Amino acid sequence: MKDKNFDPETVGSGIPLEGGTVIWDSSIGHAVKALKKGKRITRKAWLDFDFFVFMQVPNEVPYEFVEKMSSWPKTVKEEFAKRFLKVKDGDETEHTSVRYSNQLALVDKYNNVSSWTPSASDLLADDWIVLD
Repeated sequence: MKDKNFDPETVGSGIPLEGGTVIWDSSIGHAVKALKKGKRITRKAWLDFDFFVFMQVPNEVPYEFVEKMSSWPKTVKEEFAKRFLKVKDGDETEHTSVRYSNQLALVDKYNNVSSWTPSASDLLADDWIVLD
């Protein structure tokens, strides 16, 4: 993940460049704007760990695919099946899919993906790096 243009001596120059150039030493505000554009972010403090964060965009899983979701427990699939039955019986307005909202995900060097919420330290840090 380390950028070939990375020079630890120049981190802190704070010159935001667009067009795929890495932006070093940004605030969380710059990092969030980059996430919304589909870019990855990391922190200078995380470089040795090879972590990055990305935003999973909103999406829908149609009811036909719920049973095939290998990452969901059986009980969750059963609950969605009950809810979809209510829709078919006319008990509720149409809710025939499972909808994801915006989520932040952290990826580690082993490609493990987990949900991520910034800590107070992350929010106040000025060492954010916009990748891509």
